[in-house]
Amino acid sequence: MCTRASNPALLGGPSTLPLAAMVRRAILSGLAVILTVAAGPVSTTKSQCEQLVQSVLERATNQLARSDYAPFGAWLTPEGKVEFSGAYDTQHHPPWDSLIELIRTGLRNTATMGPIVADAVVFSARGVPPGGTQAIDVLEIELEHRDNYCVILSYPYVIDGAAVTFRKPFAQKGKFLIFGAHGS
Repeated sequence: MCTRASNPALLGGPSTLPLAAMVRRAILSGLAVILTVAAGPVSTTKSQCEQLVQSVLERATNQLARSDYAPFGAWLTPEGKVEFSGAYDTQHHPPWDSLIELIRTGLRNTATMGPIVADAVVFSARGVPPGGTQAIDVLEIELEHRDNYCVILSYPYVIDGAAVTFRKPFAQKGKFLIFGAHGS
């Protein structure tokens, strides 16, 4: 079970490590997880999910490094363009659960207004990795593809000063929250 939170005490300052190299390592690890969790997605589905995951990891890494992280959503258009969305609440520090639900609602609305290929809801959380006993900071990516593919990727991360380092991700079966027609 995960609770949504981040550790503001660990955030701050400019990054000193090359973010691109860290993101590439995290993406390669995550893609291995995507391949092992799915029951044989077609190459188009796989490549589209990889593109979306790469884009959201880059954005999240930059936000975490700048100490301005907030949950966000993203979707892939049929033309291959990644679009981003966020949520706003009038409260000074709104609960992340409400922001995440606003993002999901926005993605569902976007999917009904026009075709989207895949979507991602991205937020920082606390989670216990497989075989672990203690909760750690993770970047959660709820990833869905219109071709009946759904997974939750969890990227453990640490922030040292302003340097963000992702560890080997883990995954679990997701629920279809945007493309609800598939059930699950």
